[in-house]
Amino acid sequence: MALVKPIVNDITAFDSTREFTVTFTASGGDQVTANQIQIVTNDISETQVYLNKVTSFNLSHVIPANTLTNGQYYKLRVRTYDVLDNTSPWSNFVPFYCFSTPTLTLNINNGQTITTQSYNIKLTYNQAQNEKIDYAVIE
Repeated sequence: MALVKPIVNDITAFDSTREFTVTFTASGGDQVTANQIQIVTNDISETQVYLNKVTSFNLSHVIPANTLTNGQYYKLRVRTYDVLDNTSPWSNFVPFYCFSTPTLTLNINNGQTITTQSYNIKLTYNQAQNEKIDYAVIE
């Protein structure tokens, strides 16, 4: 049996200063013993910025911290290897962004007791690449 074309799971935007784990599926075919990811810029030049192979039965690959740059748009693909070092076809490219982690500032201190029936809350959101916020949940 041959290796099947893997499918990369959706990649949410992440902070490139932290390591990030990419996951994928490879249903059927031979046992996966290694995988390789390729990351290129998602523009007309498609410049390769990362290519790495790891030996692992896991269907995942860790992108080390500080490998990519926040504020950039990339795309990634993966291929797998079997015990004889045969390769699968490359997966389709999956696009993603890297953005720095936003900061949220609240005018309430942790553990503070509110002693009035109503209180004006001020929440400030800041993100270095000016990525808009869709929603926030305060618990």
